Amino acid sequence: MNTLSRRSVVVMAGVSALAYARLFAQSHEGHHGSDDSAVCTAGTPIPIIPVTSDIPFDLAYIDTMIPHHSSVIALSERAIGELKDGRLVEIAQAVLDTQPGEIEQLKSFRAEWYPDEPVEISDDRMMEMMMVTMAGSMDGCTPMDHASMMDTDSDMDHMVLMDSEAIVKAFENADNKDLSFIDLVVPHHQMAVRQSQVGLELAEHDELRALLDDVIAAQTAEIEELLAIREEIEG
Repeated sequence: MNTLSRRSVVVMAGVSALAYARLFAQSHEGHHGSDDSAVCTAGTPIPIIPVTSDIPFDLAYIDTMIPHHSSVIALSERAIGELKDGRLVEIAQAVLDTQPGEIEQLKSFRAEWYPDEPVEISDDRMMEMMMVTMAGSMDGCTPMDHASMMDTDSDMDHMVLMDSEAIVKAFENADNKDLSFIDLVVPHHQMAVRQSQVGLELAEHDELRALLDDVIAAQTAEIEELLAIREEIEG
C-alpha cells in the first residue's frame, strides 16, 4: 500500500467528524464564550499529559489530521470566489497551495511507517486517536473559543469543523461570508496547532516533527491575521 485510497480518506473523514463532535462535547462543556480561555497559538503553553494507548502518536496524528486538512481545503475551495477581503482570499489560496501537499506527506508517512494498519477506522478507535493527539486536558488551549462569534448558532455541532460537507454548508448559509470564513477557520486552525504542539513533544519520527513545525508556523500566523481582520471588520 503506497497511499491511502480516496475511499479510505472519505471513510476516515466521516468517522473523524463524529469523533470530534463527541470529544468536543465532553472537553468543552461549559467553555463556550469564555473570555479568559487562551487562544491556541505557537506561544501558548499547554499541558502535555500522554494518554495510555497502544496507538502510536504519529499514526494517531496522521489519521486525524488528514480529514482535518480535507475539510478546510473544501471550505477554501468553496469560499475563495465569494470572499471580499483580499487578505482572506490570500489565506484561502494559501490553504489550497499547502495543505493538499501536507496530506500527501502524511499519507506517504503512513504507508512507510504503518503499512499493516487498517485504513478503515472504527469510531471508537478514532476517538482514542483524538485523545492521544490531544494529550490530556484542553484547559491550556481552547480551540473553540471563537465558536460564539460564528454566524451560526454558538451551540452548533462541533462536527461542522471536521466534516467537509457540513463546514461548506455552514459557510454557504452565512450572511457575511468574510466573517463566516474567519469564524470557521480560526477554531479549525487552533485545533491543528494544538495537536501539532503536542506532537513536538510526543512524535517519534523527525520527518513528522518537521511537518509539525510547518503547520504551527503557518497556521499560527493565519490565526493572528484572521483575528486582526475580524477586529477591523467589526470596527
